Amino acid sequence: MREQIQKLYIPQYISSAKIDKYLSDIAIRKLKETDKNMLDEFPSNKECTDVVNNMKKETYGGLEDLLSEYYQTFKKELGFTFYEALNDICNQTEMSSSQKLLVISSSLLFKKDEKVI
Repeated sequence: MREQIQKLYIPQYISSAKIDKYLSDIAIRKLKETDKNMLDEFPSNKECTDVVNNMKKETYGGLEDLLSEYYQTFKKELGFTFYEALNDICNQTEMSSSQKLLVISSSLLFKKDEKVI
């Protein structure tokens, strides 16, 4: 069993020629400009509300170390203000659009007592 597992993790040399052939054989589709623009848009308030509503219990819902239950409990009182604040932050030009969306979406990655930071 150990040998089988080791085989999975032993790096194998693959020649540049094989890599080039593989890349030339696959059909890489390019994202249309309209699709890219749609993906770069800030999520709507409804999309963000849907995410909050569907968050699992005991997960962190933001970079502030607040649990999902906090956002679900106070979404009526704080939801729109929080959404507007995130939107304002993302409209600044310090980060790329994908980085901004990653910061927002990464809030769903951690469960209670499993936070990496």
